[in-house]
Amino acid sequence: MPFDLVVRGGTIVDGSGATRVRADVAVQDGIIRRIGDLGPIDAARVVDASGRIVAPGFVDIHTHFDAQLSWDPAARPMLEHGVTTVVTGNCSLSLAPLRISQRTRMSRMFGQIEQLPEALFDVGVDWSWETFAEWLAVRSRTLAINLAPLLGHSALRMFVMGDEAHHRAATDAEIAAMQRELADALAAGAAGLSLSYVDVDERGQPVPSRLAERNEIVGLAQVLGQAGGVLQIVPEYWDTALMCQRIDELAELSLDHGITTTLAPLLDQTPGLVHAVLAQLDRASGRGASVLAQVQPRGIDVNFRLDEWNFVLYRCSGWSSVLRLTDRSEQLAIYRDAATRERLVATAYPDDDPARRAQLDTAYVSAVQAPALASVVGRTLGDLALERGTNAAEAMLDIAVADDLHARFTKPPSSNIDIDCITTMLAHPSVLIGASDAGAHVRGFSTYGDSSYVLKRFVRDRHTFPLEDAVRRMTNVPATAWNLHGRGLLREGFAADIVVFDEATVDRGPEQDTADMPTGCARYVRGSVGIDATIVNGRVAWSEHDGYAASGSGVLASRRD
Repeated sequence: MPFDLVVRGGTIVDGSGATRVRADVAVQDGIIRRIGDLGPIDAARVVDASGRIVAPGFVDIHTHFDAQLSWDPAARPMLEHGVTTVVTGNCSLSLAPLRISQRTRMSRMFGQIEQLPEALFDVGVDWSWETFAEWLAVRSRTLAINLAPLLGHSALRMFVMGDEAHHRAATDAEIAAMQRELADALAAGAAGLSLSYVDVDERGQPVPSRLAERNEIVGLAQVLGQAGGVLQIVPEYWDTALMCQRIDELAELSLDHGITTTLAPLLDQTPGLVHAVLAQLDRASGRGASVLAQVQPRGIDVNFRLDEWNFVLYRCSGWSSVLRLTDRSEQLAIYRDAATRERLVATAYPDDDPARRAQLDTAYVSAVQAPALASVVGRTLGDLALERGTNAAEAMLDIAVADDLHARFTKPPSSNIDIDCITTMLAHPSVLIGASDAGAHVRGFSTYGDSSYVLKRFVRDRHTFPLEDAVRRMTNVPATAWNLHGRGLLREGFAADIVVFDEATVDRGPEQDTADMPTGCARYVRGSVGIDATIVNGRVAWSEHDGYAASGSGVLASRRD
C-alpha cells in the first residue's frame, strides 16, 4: 500500500536540537510513519526536498486570527512562512464564550485593542455560537492551519457577569461559574487562558480582565492546573518593577498549580528593564517555576494615515473622533479648518512633550498617490518641516490634505531596535520567540514571518543560533510549553506538520498593502522567500509553485483526547 506523501531527499532538522541528517519522510493518514533512507517506495505525492531543510512546522504562540479564521481558514499568509499551528485568544480577547447580546461590545473592544475595522466583525465573522465549545466546533470544520486557542479572560468575565464585568470584582458565585466555563472550554480543546493588565476598551476604560482580584485569578489557575492549560498575561511591559512583580506572581501560580505561565511582550524600550526581567526569570526558574517571556525578534515600523484610526495619533486630544469618521470629505473639511487644525497640531506636536514631537519628527512619508508629491516619499516629517519653516504636524497635515488623505506615513520602531539586546533576549532559556501579533493591527503594521526573519537574521546573518537550535526554539519548545502533544518534532508517530525551506535564502518578503479582507478592507502583509512547501497533517497546505490547497487539513492542535 503506497504512502500518502513522501518528502524525499531533504536534510532533516527534527526540532530536538540534534545534528541534521539526510533522510526521507513518509506519511500516512496525517502521521509520520517512517524516517530514513526509504529508497523507491510508492507514494500518492512526492515532495522533492533535494538541497533543502525539512523541519517541523513552526508554532506561532501569539496571534489574533480569531476573526480572520471566519473568512480565511488558512490564516494567510502564515502557511507561507512555514507556520502550521497558531495560538489565538491572546491578551484576554476571544470571540467565545459570548452571548448574542454581547457581540457588538466585544467586536468594538477587540477592534479597538487589535486595530481591526468594525466591518470585519459585522460582515466577516459568522456569528453562530455562544459557548467556547460551539465556537470550536464551527472553526474546526474548515481549518487549513492547526489551531490552539486560548480563552480570553475578558470574554469569560462578560459571559458570566454581563455588563458588571466592566465595573467590578467578581463574587464567589461568579468565580465558581467562571471556573465551570473554563473547565468546559479546556475539555473542548482550549489551550489555556489569557489575561491583560494593560488594555483599554473602545471607551477608554479598562478591559474586564483588569478588574479581576487575586482570588479570581487563583481560582482560574486551579482549573488550568487540573486540565494542563497555559496561563498567558499582558503585563505593564514598560515598567520594570511591575514586570518583575508579575513574574513573581506567575511563579507562585506555576508552583502552586503546576502550570506553564507566560507574559508578552518583553521589550527593550525602558533602560535596564531587560536585564532586570531576565534576572527575575532566572530566579523563577531556579525555584522550579515555569515562567516564559515572549519576545518579538524585531522592531515594528508603524504605518498610519489621517483618514483612519491609528496608534500614532489616537491618544492626542481631538484626533480620535476625526480619525474614526467614515466620510473623507468631512475629514478633509476638518483638517482644512484653521481653528480646528491649530488645535490638532498643538496636541500632536505639543511644546511640553519632546517624546511625542520626536515621534513625528522621525516619521517619514512612505507612500503617496498624487504624482506631484513623489518627491516627499522617503523623507522625514522633521526634515520637510525644517525645509518649509513649520513643524512636523503641520507638514504631515499639508501632505495628507494635498494627497486627498491617501498619503501614508511610517513611524520607525521605538522598541526592540538594539540588535545586541534582542540577541541577548532570544538566547535566554526562559524566552520564547513569539508575540508576533499576526492577524491584528492590519492597518498599522505587518508582523507576519517572524520564523522566516529569525532564520535569516539570527541564524544566517548573525549566527546567534545554529539552525538546529533555532528550529527547536520555534517548534518543539512552544509545542511542549503549550502541551501540543505529538507535534513540534519530526518523529515517527508524530503529526506530519512539516516545512521545507532553503536555508541559504529563507527570509520574509517586503511589506505589501493589499485589500483582501471582507468588504475590501485593506491590510499590510508579508510573503516569504525561500519556503518551498508547508505540510499540515500530511497534506501540502501551501507550496511556492501551487499556492494554497483547495481544502483544509488543519485540526484543533490542543485537543486533549
